[in-house]
Amino acid sequence: MKTTPLATLPALALVCALSACGGGGGSDATSENPGDNGTGSVAECFKMPSAVKNYEMLMTSSDSPGVTIPMQVRLAPVTFIGQAATETQYTMNAPDGSSTTIVTGYSTIKNNSSCDIAEKYPDETNPFVYPVPDCTPFNINPGDSFDFPGFTDSSGTHSQSKSHTTFIGLESLTMNSKTFPNACHFKKISDDGVEDDWVASGYGMVKGIMNYSDGSTLSLQFNRDR
Repeated sequence: MKTTPLATLPALALVCALSACGGGGGSDATSENPGDNGTGSVAECFKMPSAVKNYEMLMTSSDSPGVTIPMQVRLAPVTFIGQAATETQYTMNAPDGSSTTIVTGYSTIKNNSSCDIAEKYPDETNPFVYPVPDCTPFNINPGDSFDFPGFTDSSGTHSQSKSHTTFIGLESLTMNSKTFPNACHFKKISDDGVEDDWVASGYGMVKGIMNYSDGSTLSLQFNRDR
């Protein structure tokens, strides 16, 4: 899955109030440099693990200054609607030891692209399949852009804004002593705001920054493997 749904996280996070989700602490400062080993590619950035992978990200929001929320990410290879796919589950942990899964996403590789194809909220029995897959093409160079038309389902429960995304390039990220040497950096502009995402091989998104249209911000970044 190429991104966490940053544009919808504030609403989803209401199931786990920011002040009660705990956190504290934080990871080392992130360093960013141009890709450094010459072997990176967009296709490599979207290479998903062949077995279950678990890692932790830390979320901060301008709505709750000083609060850091640990978010657990679980990637798993699955068969979804008859095709090989990756299931990505995002779960928040509370101080009392309980956890809340806020969203599960499904993505697949097809037509030389990585495509987000479905999502499921905790109160839903079945995933909602996107009427239009949200795809990132692999055959792009730094500076190239692509568009997504967006959609809203009949109930208004699921929606994605129309967006314009630019591939910034390959960058080396170091977060909490772990280096991702050739992460793909994308900048997405939509009615929700401006979102920067970094996608790394075997992990999906390892860093995301959302600057919302109302002036608020939200960020996620890799903290540790689990």
